[in-house]
Amino acid sequence: MVPGTAILRFVIRMGDPKNCLIYAERAIAADPEIEWPHRLRSISLRKRGDKRGSLAAAHRAAEIDPDEPRVHYELAMAYLGCGKMRKAFQEAERMRDIAPEMDLTWEALARLSFHRKRWRDVERYSRKALELDPKSYAAMNFLGLSLRGLNRSREAVEYFDLAAKLDPAATTARNNLKEAVAWHLIPGRKAIFVAALIFFFTRGTLLKSSISIWSGWYVIWALAILLLIVGFVIHRQNKLAELPESVQLFVKARPDSNEQMLNVFGRILVALVARVSQSCSGVLKIIGSNL
Repeated sequence: MVPGTAILRFVIRMGDPKNCLIYAERAIAADPEIEWPHRLRSISLRKRGDKRGSLAAAHRAAEIDPDEPRVHYELAMAYLGCGKMRKAFQEAERMRDIAPEMDLTWEALARLSFHRKRWRDVERYSRKALELDPKSYAAMNFLGLSLRGLNRSREAVEYFDLAAKLDPAATTARNNLKEAVAWHLIPGRKAIFVAALIFFFTRGTLLKSSISIWSGWYVIWALAILLLIVGFVIHRQNKLAELPESVQLFVKARPDSNEQMLNVFGRILVALVARVSQSCSGVLKIIGSNL
């Protein structure tokens, strides 16, 4: 048997793949016929980028204890690392047959479905994992990713926020939260961006006072104004005030480029309206003088 002190030292060093590998190999040398050191050796090798070595170690663990669900999880992750998606799914399904009551089973299926971009499957498996373990960080994060993939950005923001609260030290959920907030605001940004391009490429013409109000340029600028208005309306509908308070604080802690962009194009809109008003007043004066 492996001494308890060796196990303790191994667990303490779980964050260091090199030392994890050293202590896993010491445990294997002490007793090569127990499963868990081979499985942990597989994890260590995978974290170090040794995909083939990780797969071989996972296979050895499965030979020793084929009924251990965590072995099949590690096999699935090792196959995933090697790009063998079909075999990875087979191991996850084997895991489901052995331990359907484990949240790790459904997390594995959600993770593999995510790599295939099967968003509805990711959502279904993630929700199943959360039923079994409501505090599963990975399942919460995958649920957010699936909702974002299904264009349900507001729901995705809420689940990424919950995942970030479950593990404040993890950066993945926080980065996903930032992206989801951007997706939540992006419809308004698109309209504003198109309007900005129109103004940018016609800025020389816009400054010419000789352009008639009946010119086609004013039709283009009118469409640009309409796009700006649509952008403002969509942005208002998707305003941060509708999101959870913690998300608002998270976003406000960073420079809000969206608000800056709205302010810039708001000034452009005011300038354009003034230009159109000036042209209209000139036309009215000409008409009045001819009456």
